[in-house]
Amino acid sequence: MGGLCLSLGYYLAQYMPINKNLWSVPFVFISGGFALWVLAFCVVVADVFRWSPLVYPLKVYGSNSLFIYCLSWLLATLPYAITIDSAGGKSLVQLIWLGLQPALSPRQASLSFALFHVVVFWVVSWALYKKKTFIKI
Repeated sequence: MGGLCLSLGYYLAQYMPINKNLWSVPFVFISGGFALWVLAFCVVVADVFRWSPLVYPLKVYGSNSLFIYCLSWLLATLPYAITIDSAGGKSLVQLIWLGLQPALSPRQASLSFALFHVVVFWVVSWALYKKKTFIKI
């Protein structure tokens, strides 16, 4: 089904654009096709081959996924609201960005910021999973 969706999406892309913002028909088929392939891969890894070391991080991350999603919103918005008066009223995000700018390109800084978030939230998920604490929202 994933291959069929991808083929149909790329065929339709000849007649209309692949546009994420508009959720065009080709975009839906292409993204759905890739999602089906990823789902099939995960099913094979988890259920057929039972490779638990590969599945464990995802199991931990998914155990409190809604709580982590809400927490990620806080961590994504709160640093913008915190301003440091001694730094000219700059937000915490601006100060972090200025600190990373000499060492990293803008793309590398953005990637490192995103990876930092993923690692922080996985550690929070892991701590909750280890204590068998599952927060239901």
